[in-house]
Amino acid sequence: MCTKAGSELSGVAELVSGIVQGSVLRPIMFLAYINKLAAILHKHGIFVHLFADDVKLYLKILNVLDIVQLQGALNNLVQWADRWQLSLSVDKCYLLNIGILKFDTILTVRGVALPVVQSQRDLGVIVSSDLLPTLHINDIVVKAHRRANLILWAFESRNVCLPFTCLFSVRQTSCRIQLCYLVTLYYKGYFGHRKRTEAFH
Repeated sequence: MCTKAGSELSGVAELVSGIVQGSVLRPIMFLAYINKLAAILHKHGIFVHLFADDVKLYLKILNVLDIVQLQGALNNLVQWADRWQLSLSVDKCYLLNIGILKFDTILTVRGVALPVVQSQRDLGVIVSSDLLPTLHINDIVVKAHRRANLILWAFESRNVCLPFTCLFSVRQTSCRIQLCYLVTLYYKGYFGHRKRTEAFH
């Protein structure tokens, strides 16, 4: 490989492994090996959602055989990661049971039992085991109030002569972004959640 700046080329260096940062091949090569993981997991009948290097596995658990099937998929995931010399962040792996039926499932990754959680943040959205948006709504309302209080504190402590309309518009602009983050998805059928978010305005 070599680097080009203008019309000048650097000396040539042998690239033993990997891809140069910023190379156009980088996304293509990433997809080439991450798609192999999806194919491996699909052989186990597992539903897979990938977002960059985040992997979510889904399986309807009806009996012990389904648990064995999911554990087999996790074992293959570990083998795939070892083959590609990738480290798995086991401390970021969780088990979330969704639905009424709860199984006492103990699934492991590299011999570490995955903790069973009642809710988990996924791409900024809190997903709970009952699939209700209450935890997510409460979280963003609390964050919006916290941001509003910080704005109020900053204005009160530094410049008390600012007109109220200026303070109000800054608060509305800054905090509304926080409140609007995926809240509209939940409005249908949940009047209490709508009331809670709109009460902030």
